[in-house]
Amino acid sequence: MIDTPPSSPRARIWTRTLTLQWRSAVSHVRGRIDALERLDEAFEIEAFMAGENRAGVLLGDDGVYEFRLESSSLHVAARTPTPDMDFLMEVVEIGLRGFAFDAYGQRAAFTHLAPLPLDYEAARRSAAEQLMGRATATMGLEDFSLLVDGETMGVPYQAEVGVISSAEMPERVTGRRGRLDPEYHPVPAVTDPEMVPEVGFFMDSRWNMPAGPDVGAGELFQWWTDVAAIADQLVEQLVTLVDDTVDR
Repeated sequence: MIDTPPSSPRARIWTRTLTLQWRSAVSHVRGRIDALERLDEAFEIEAFMAGENRAGVLLGDDGVYEFRLESSSLHVAARTPTPDMDFLMEVVEIGLRGFAFDAYGQRAAFTHLAPLPLDYEAARRSAAEQLMGRATATMGLEDFSLLVDGETMGVPYQAEVGVISSAEMPERVTGRRGRLDPEYHPVPAVTDPEMVPEVGFFMDSRWNMPAGPDVGAGELFQWWTDVAAIADQLVEQLVTLVDDTVDR
């Protein structure tokens, strides 16, 4: 288990996805159908999806949870900022019950948004000065997003960070605008417009680690939760940096 820092008091995770990579096997063809049948018996399904190499379901109000089995991976997604993680873990446990796989990698992806008590121009200027330093003046920056490859608390990650307005939020959290792979972006189900800040600090991140060949749902979800807390902490540190420039 990763020793996790406290969660960010300001940043909110709008979408989160979990991917377990495994080596393809002939048994997975029938296994995907069996998984859908188990889930159909256990839960109220909002929608099914099926194709030559994939099968999945949408669950919860408005289909905010996704469980999808592909030929070489499992994808789990929560497209709400207030997910019921216990429910989602139960979905994965039932879906994978009796499903034999040889896993080798696990990935987590998050889209964070933290409100900034600044107007858009001031927030962009502050973020640029703090994150880009003297290059801000040299380059005459008016807007930017920063693409980062790093490692924190032993977990490698890639992230894109920047300041966005409420109008930019839909394209950012769905990956239609950004430089990271949009495959990891479920469309968020935003039911309360008041939850969307006028100006916010945005981070889109990907986290990767090897996985044991027979990793269980509980272990997988613990890692997902731990990495979310690490990502929270990283966003909180960056947001504090941006605020400090304006407050001084």
